[in-house]
Amino acid sequence: MYLQMGKKWFKNPVKESSLTVKNIKGEMIGRSSVSAIKGLKDDLKTKKDGNSFVMSYSGSSKKAKSVAKQVLSDQLGGSKTAVQGIQINKFSVKYRVDNKTYLPQKSTIKIDYENSQSKVKVSTKAEGTYSSLNKINDVSVPNSVKAKSKSIPKSVANLLF
Repeated sequence: MYLQMGKKWFKNPVKESSLTVKNIKGEMIGRSSVSAIKGLKDDLKTKKDGNSFVMSYSGSSKKAKSVAKQVLSDQLGGSKTAVQGIQINKFSVKYRVDNKTYLPQKSTIKIDYENSQSKVKVSTKAEGTYSSLNKINDVSVPNSVKAKSKSIPKSVANLLF
């Protein structure tokens, strides 16, 4: 894996099973939106909008709160302890797909919650737009990056990978 920090390029071997790779792949396929849609499939509103189908939910049911906690946990690398003490107030998800190919076009997740100990209220919103799916040509690392990249120091690599 190559990554840029500041103006310097670094490289490091990364295992397919690493948390970094899992999170990148998850974001590429809209893991959180798909997880939310699956978790709330019986409560979704679906409507046709032009050349798209839009599936949506907004509310604070017990099931929605559970799904929202799972989404937050997934975003934090699967940490269940990170979401302990979190009170979900409202959860909204909207997922738009092409009505012919069923490929995703856009997703939006909004979670309003508060920490039950500190009483700090937080509102998070994540949006993703998808285009050119299944149309990507080969991706290659430029030779200039390969030549200039240095190995990531082990102490940093252990934290990242």
